[in-house]
Amino acid sequence: MEKIISEIVIGALFLALLVSVIPLYRANQELVSEMAGQADYNEKIKEIIKPDIPDREWICGSDVIAAIRFYAFDPDVSVTVNGQSGSKTFFDTDYDESDYRVKREKNYYSFVYDINGKPRFIFVEGV
Repeated sequence: MEKIISEIVIGALFLALLVSVIPLYRANQELVSEMAGQADYNEKIKEIIKPDIPDREWICGSDVIAAIRFYAFDPDVSVTVNGQSGSKTFFDTDYDESDYRVKREKNYYSFVYDINGKPRFIFVEGV
């Protein structure tokens, strides 16, 4: 009689464990799938919002800031800004207005170079 009761208790524990573990597994599976989809979406968005910097043309200061922020943490890209207040090269760093101010309303002349497969941007402030 004790053996039957112990088998029933063990069976009930096993079923309770299955009932609780299977939903957790499904939730984790859905979470991983959702994260993979979000990562793919972010990669697609990154390709869409990549700033299109023309070579040897006038662009506005907000486009210069967009280029600095887009390439901020790409160690292969440097962005140099020459203005009336001096010069600053952004290399593997983000834009900080307190460090160097790019005037959004000003026009900058752009130079785009490709040195050994690594893009270089130079922006010169107009008068």
